[in-house]
Amino acid sequence: MKGMNTMRKPLKVFLSGPISSRMETYKAEFDDAARIVSEAGHLPLNPATLPIGMENRDYMRICLAMLDSADLLLQLPGWGKSAGAIAERTVAMKTGVESLTLEDFIREYGPERVLAEPEPPSEPEQLLSRVERLFGRRENWPNVTAADTPPQDKPKAETEDAEDTGPEASFSRRAVKGFLIVECENCGQTREFCSRAEITSNRCHSCGHVTTLDKTYMRPAYAKCKCGREFKYQTNATGDTITINCIACGSPIDMQLNGRGTAYVTLRDAGGGGGIKAQLQSRPLLHKRLTITLRA
Repeated sequence: MKGMNTMRKPLKVFLSGPISSRMETYKAEFDDAARIVSEAGHLPLNPATLPIGMENRDYMRICLAMLDSADLLLQLPGWGKSAGAIAERTVAMKTGVESLTLEDFIREYGPERVLAEPEPPSEPEQLLSRVERLFGRRENWPNVTAADTPPQDKPKAETEDAEDTGPEASFSRRAVKGFLIVECENCGQTREFCSRAEITSNRCHSCGHVTTLDKTYMRPAYAKCKCGREFKYQTNATGDTITINCIACGSPIDMQLNGRGTAYVTLRDAGGGGGIKAQLQSRPLLHKRLTITLRA
């Protein structure tokens, strides 16, 4: 179906998702989706460009008129919790307009596969170690050989300060792309988005600060949603936990740093890695009772 992009005229894609419940973030979310649609060679119809201050009925009239001329309804994360987005989907179904989630649009119409999924292994999966299944074959790791200790096992300072005179010198200050979770260095606000182009910085939508990004210092974040979808992000986050919204269904996904500090994993899949600390964080009342008992 991807090959159809070059054989058919651009689609008019109407963006549908929650607005009134996400007043602080909806513009960035809609703009990110519009950029993905544009980069795929299609035409976004973006309600987030409408001026603020009109009545809800006025917005719905305009949005339904935009939908009436659309070829495709694109459902953004959280659409199922928005009365307006549900109404737009109902109209689309009644009028024969195809509806897709953002993830399915990228899969079906994107010029290239941008979902952050592992590439198919060049050899049977069972022949690779667990670490290699997560990070790729050992011989492809930067600055290590098969006999070396994996980078995540080395102290961070050792990796940063090692002299590098070979081709692997580009390992430092590398740009990032794909699915990202960026934490603002100034205000701490996080933003998850997909970047098709390689970037080395990101401007915060809340405070305007520009955060420098370097793949060398990014950690992987493995998100598993209760809807069954799994995604891999890169993040510069420094806290013990981060929360994002599933791009498929909009549900929140809580992740915590694993015991070795090398990656974020979905909280319910952290297992024993989080230990008592994770259990106490998830059950503050129990934490309070244990504290009182220990002090007594």
